[in-house]
Amino acid sequence: MRVFCGLTQNTTAQKGSNNPTGIAVLGFVYDAALGSNWRVLRNDGTSTGTLVDTGIAYEWSAPTTFKITYDGTTVRFFMDGTQVGTNYTTDIPTADGNSMFGLLGVTTTTTEPRTIIVQGMSLEYLEPW
Repeated sequence: MRVFCGLTQNTTAQKGSNNPTGIAVLGFVYDAALGSNWRVLRNDGTSTGTLVDTGIAYEWSAPTTFKITYDGTTVRFFMDGTQVGTNYTTDIPTADGNSMFGLLGVTTTTTEPRTIIVQGMSLEYLEPW
């Protein structure tokens, strides 16, 4: 199973690859083929992106809150209110006004049906000062 939750310039769900090429993206990725942990994905859209293991296991039976902050130069990723990783300043989309969409994508590697419950999603744009 593969799950993506985040922001992308692509207008379709980011579920076909755990690290898409040539697409600006900021998000969280779980891919069973990569192991049991969530990863953060960032890509400036010029080649393949950078995946970083969060050290936090995918937990299907408990809700998880994801948050991404991006001020045009620095990206921070949070899970359940705690920052995961570091302050990222490389391999991130440029702050040139490109539209990014909040998307959630799920794909499975078997024909067995899966259920995902989204309790809410909100996007807040803060103009850099």
